[in-house]
Amino acid sequence: MSAERAPESTPARSTAAGRYPDRPDEADSPNRRPARWRLFSAQCRLVWHLLYGLVLVGSVFRKASPARRQTLVRDWSQRLLALCGITLQVHQHGDVLDTGAMVVSNHVSWLDIYVIDAWRPTPFVAKSEIAGWPIVGRLAKAIGTVFIRRERRGDAKRIVDSLSSVLQNDGLICLFPEGTTTDGRSVLPFHANILQAAVSANAPVQPICMLYQEVGSGRQSLAPAYVGDLGLGDILRRVIAHGPIVAHLYVGEPVRGLTDRRRAAVLAHDAVSDALEALQAQVLPASEAEIAWVRSRWDAAPDVVPGASMQRGASRAVPVGDAEAPDQRADGAAGTSTFAAASKPDAQDT
Repeated sequence: MSAERAPESTPARSTAAGRYPDRPDEADSPNRRPARWRLFSAQCRLVWHLLYGLVLVGSVFRKASPARRQTLVRDWSQRLLALCGITLQVHQHGDVLDTGAMVVSNHVSWLDIYVIDAWRPTPFVAKSEIAGWPIVGRLAKAIGTVFIRRERRGDAKRIVDSLSSVLQNDGLICLFPEGTTTDGRSVLPFHANILQAAVSANAPVQPICMLYQEVGSGRQSLAPAYVGDLGLGDILRRVIAHGPIVAHLYVGEPVRGLTDRRRAAVLAHDAVSDALEALQAQVLPASEAEIAWVRSRWDAAPDVVPGASMQRGASRAVPVGDAEAPDQRADGAAGTSTFAAASKPDAQDT
């Protein structure tokens, strides 16, 4: 977060409904053709990078030592971010726990997975459907992703027991307790159920937080946000068009001595919220044009309920179970934590 910032971009121009502007200030510019070529070129490079990942998984990765696997995953993730025009910047404000810890984070985009893996490769909790996805599913299996079936409530207990065992055996696991993605301007209440694994294992929780920033304007970027009716391709287009982007990753002080899952959810949420506020204090806020554009995507998806992230300065979490967390785009992103599938209003932790 450099003290020097480039001049802010010019105000956004209006675009036709349903179209995804390359940039708010360039949607109608004569540079659209070069922008489209950059997008096509980046997509081609990303496809080749995914295929290269499959080659690694089928050859070098399965024979590699654990340390070598960590290096392969980190290098592959860093390269993927670079292809998207994203640079990682880590802000360490607490001890980094390498064993026996549950990592919890806010959730903005499908890119979050690779930001975290570019920092420190960590297995994730993900919806079971991802296991069957072409390329991505195989890659997810290779790095030790824990899959959960959203339609089976009993699977939630199995996952908690499984994660508790992983933590007791000095393993790591990462999840997104919001249970959905937001636009990144605030943090939704955390679902408490999954944190029972840390409580049962007497394991610490490592809070981390991500914020994306446009290099050109110095503003918080909403381009990576996986919200409303946006698809993976739409987000990729916006990220490339708004780039270069810095992904800020804040590593907070571990939360220890957890004895109750609801209390754990509040403490973890507060730690992540404080981290987000610290990051936001060092960047310019997202532009009103970007905020309005993201809201328009929510409006285009009436079956998806906008969460607290659409309101600047959302309040701190209340114990999950005492208040229903919004179920906006639950489990929408590849690699996304999906425990919230068992946390819809009729299955809340009580």
